[in-house]
Amino acid sequence: MLRGVVLFFLFSALICSGLPTPAAATVEWSRQGVLQTDGVPVDLAVSADGKFTFVLTDAGRVLIYSAQGQEEGSLDVGKNIIGIASSPTGEQLFLLDGDGKAVQIVEVEFVQKIDAAGAPFKGPAEAPVVIALFSDFQ
Repeated sequence: MLRGVVLFFLFSALICSGLPTPAAATVEWSRQGVLQTDGVPVDLAVSADGKFTFVLTDAGRVLIYSAQGQEEGSLDVGKNIIGIASSPTGEQLFLLDGDGKAVQIVEVEFVQKIDAAGAPFKGPAEAPVVIALFSDFQ
């Protein structure tokens, strides 16, 4: 016991004897932008590629922003959702359901409106159109 007390005081004396202490670093920062929301932000997720930012609000909405801070769309997910996470590509959202004790998996697809006014077409004008892009096409 006495040996432990002596070691404690010796160790304390070494610490206080003027050994260099680490200096605090200065942190610089600057605001890069602000994402305006229609409710109080509750949670946030960013796709791994950085293309999309998803903000969950207390109103039960997920607001989707581009990397440039432009609102791309929103999803009404319900007030029972208490947290969100994104897949690496941002094509799936994982919604933490506080009431249902579950995780909902939601696929996110962005629908782009194409103005075809005056363009020739065949078939109904309101028919949905899907454009597929193949990166390995030769």
